[in-house]
Amino acid sequence: MLNDPQVSVSVIIPAYNREQFVGEAICSVLAQTRCPDEIVVVDDGSGDRTCEIANSFGGIVRCVRQENRGVSEARNTGVREAQGDVLAFLDSDDLWLPQKLEKQMAHLVTHPETEIVFTHMQAFLSPEVATTWNRTLHTGIVPSMCTSSMAVRASAFARIGGFDPEQKVSEFIEWFSRAQDLGCRVHVLADLLVKRRVHASNTVLTRKDMNSQYAQVLKKILERRRAAQGPEHIASL
Repeated sequence: MLNDPQVSVSVIIPAYNREQFVGEAICSVLAQTRCPDEIVVVDDGSGDRTCEIANSFGGIVRCVRQENRGVSEARNTGVREAQGDVLAFLDSDDLWLPQKLEKQMAHLVTHPETEIVFTHMQAFLSPEVATTWNRTLHTGIVPSMCTSSMAVRASAFARIGGFDPEQKVSEFIEWFSRAQDLGCRVHVLADLLVKRRVHASNTVLTRKDMNSQYAQVLKKILERRRAAQGPEHIASL
């Protein structure tokens, strides 16, 4: 039960060639006012010092290595390794503000019907590209329904299922659509608790590529929902 003071929280950080950022991400978790019970870093076949840096923290931080299979598989591996009653995800280039877990857990304790809690987020420009960045950066504080801002009951995640490894940039959209279809109770905290790093290597895909992949996942969602409704519903349209 989440109102038990012994409830456990697992943080899952998927990482691929993130030696530049993963240490700072881990530090932002260790600085939480409600420290998690474990931090599972999943090194998705990195060719740099990502896993070495993660393991250097020791304590509640451990690194699990796998062949490169993409972020969805890395998160799913982390879930399989995690022991917590609540799962929280952090992308290896993003950061949490100190009260993120405390406020999410407080909401889950006082609202047992809630299964997924999100927060607000703000983008920031990574220092190494600050002098060369020539695009508009929106730094407003916005409600964020994404993996880095999510805390989810492990029981709910098991019911929803893992992230789809076929999706490259829209894996969360597809996952969250399944949560919605199952009627999962969701809440978005009004607090700014996550900082999203904007840097050179998280904008690799062109807009055309991204639009194409978003269209593919939306098509998949619609097909799944039509199949779930059955032929009688389709005939009545």
